[in-house]
Amino acid sequence: MTTTTDRPVISRAQAATILAALGFRVHTEGLLEQALRVFQESCRLVPQLEIDNRVGKYTTAALLLAEARRRAGMGTISEHFSYAEFQCKCRGKHSGCRGVVVLGALVDGLEKLRAAHYRGGLVITSGYRCVRHNAAVGGVGTSQHLFGGAADVAPVATTKQVRALGVFGGIGYKKATGRVQHVDARQCSPANPEGGTIAVPNTWPYS
Repeated sequence: MTTTTDRPVISRAQAATILAALGFRVHTEGLLEQALRVFQESCRLVPQLEIDNRVGKYTTAALLLAEARRRAGMGTISEHFSYAEFQCKCRGKHSGCRGVVVLGALVDGLEKLRAAHYRGGLVITSGYRCVRHNAAVGGVGTSQHLFGGAADVAPVATTKQVRALGVFGGIGYKKATGRVQHVDARQCSPANPEGGTIAVPNTWPYS
């Protein structure tokens, strides 16, 4: 019997077409390599992929599965989430935008948060932000949104409840209600100047 990984690998051009449909910007070879790396690190639909920027048989299988699920209206990065949900809201207006950047650790944390406190579904209101869009919305220069490590969500769970999950290194909550509206995986981010960890997450209020 032919398995998914026995199929021929797709070309880089075909991979670029799928990644673009998922929300990535891939119009240069540099952007395509970055998109492949993000996809290989973050995709939770298959066993962990090797991060090599190559379109081998396992990456081919994962890309084809993600595209099939996109067409079916299902999650393309994990069971309940899609890459498009993490897409920068500038929609490629700014030249430096990569379209989608998201850390796998953030996706893992969001799945746990959804299971524990958002049984009816968890909507991401802001994911990745390119530098210019982050500045336009008043984001700080060290925002985890810049690195694909953060997500803003509807304020439902309390800070105590989110900390108890042990998956986020940064937690921002609405001051008036104490409900969490920002979570991030800064413990796995390329930049973590405040040193937040899942054991001792950085926690702050929003007005």
